[in-house]
Amino acid sequence: MGFSTINESNLHHSLKVLYAEIYQGETEVEQDGYIYDIVSKNGNIIEIQTKNLSKLLNKIHSTINNGHNVKIVYPLVISKRIKTYDENNKLVSNKKSPVKGNIYDMDRSKLIISTAGTSIHGEILHLELLHNYRIQIEMTAPSYILALSSVMDTEEGFSRLEQALLEIDRKLCKDKGYRENMNFVQETYPHKQIQNVKIADAIESPWEEIQLEESQGEISVEFVYLYPPGIPCLVPGERITGELLEKIRVWKKQGLDIQGPADYTLEKIRIQKR
Repeated sequence: MGFSTINESNLHHSLKVLYAEIYQGETEVEQDGYIYDIVSKNGNIIEIQTKNLSKLLNKIHSTINNGHNVKIVYPLVISKRIKTYDENNKLVSNKKSPVKGNIYDMDRSKLIISTAGTSIHGEILHLELLHNYRIQIEMTAPSYILALSSVMDTEEGFSRLEQALLEIDRKLCKDKGYRENMNFVQETYPHKQIQNVKIADAIESPWEEIQLEESQGEISVEFVYLYPPGIPCLVPGERITGELLEKIRVWKKQGLDIQGPADYTLEKIRIQKR
């Protein structure tokens, strides 16, 4: 059987050939309903991914459940050049891009644990690990948690985390109604807002405080952000949209820590005086 590689980039193909040679494996192997880049001589799976790692999530989850070891190869671009051509395809400029990749972009000490596709969100998983397993994680988000490790962590500690996550996963799978109760939210945080006034001008402008639910279309004079990580989803001078208000409703329902407004209950928000 032949498989199409028409959408495969030169980089993807080159890495696949290289790793197939290193691990004495076969390429484009159909197995368990998936097509794998490489299956090594000892049966391990090797997947090459040059773009979004999240696209592999379901595939890797299924592969691990089927008892296979998986190696993911994700290349980092250390440097790149930007070439500009005119209408006659003549090279006009050839500049080095200021954007640089770094090996520390793939920090193995950071563990991202996704709750996507389950009936729980990041805050629930955080509380479950804290109260039932005495495991403290670094931060929560709507669809994942972040755990940080260090050279002081022990094999016993990693084993505790592994066993806790497996036990939680088994409990979710036993819940027959958990799929019907799922609340899927397309997470695009931080999403684009409309900047109408400079931040400094908005902060210094006259303001009034109104109910957050009635603030759609108004210009905020306050920051609003999830903490952690503390990245603003609304800054002074931006117009408040219905999309943002819906996100805030979901975050509040999930118990996430929303900060910024003077009203810490987030029932009201300060806007530019009308």
